[in-house]
Amino acid sequence: MTSPEDESVSWRLIGPVSELSKKQCRLIYSSEGRDADVCLFQVNGEFFVMDARCAHSGGPLCDGDIEEADGVLQVFCPWHDYDFNLKTGKSSTGLQVCCSCAGILHCVNSCQDSGDRRSDLLLFGATEPLDFTSMLPANELSREGLD
Repeated sequence: MTSPEDESVSWRLIGPVSELSKKQCRLIYSSEGRDADVCLFQVNGEFFVMDARCAHSGGPLCDGDIEEADGVLQVFCPWHDYDFNLKTGKSSTGLQVCCSCAGILHCVNSCQDSGDRRSDLLLFGATEPLDFTSMLPANELSREGLD
């Protein structure tokens, strides 16, 4: 498993797990534009990352419903109801969105807060340099506002 010690991966602090756990989905905007944005999903304390756009027509996956069926967590595109496995990115339709190329998540325990209080921090890693402009809960700010 890749860790922050892996120098072939560019790591960026996303934030404290306690804060990130407050929203089911956050859209991480990339300075490279809409096609490079990723979704950070949080379901039952577990985090997943995948491309932000549906492989079918580019629908916003952060706006989709998340459901569990037969032990598989899936996000459904709000435009045409295509399903995507949160762990693999595969759809029952044969389409696939990228999970592994979107990035790697790694949780670390840190003494960043005041005193000895420890907090878990979530890191995002990618083999390409990371250049995200912002990370917001889905629907809080439109992509057009950043272009």
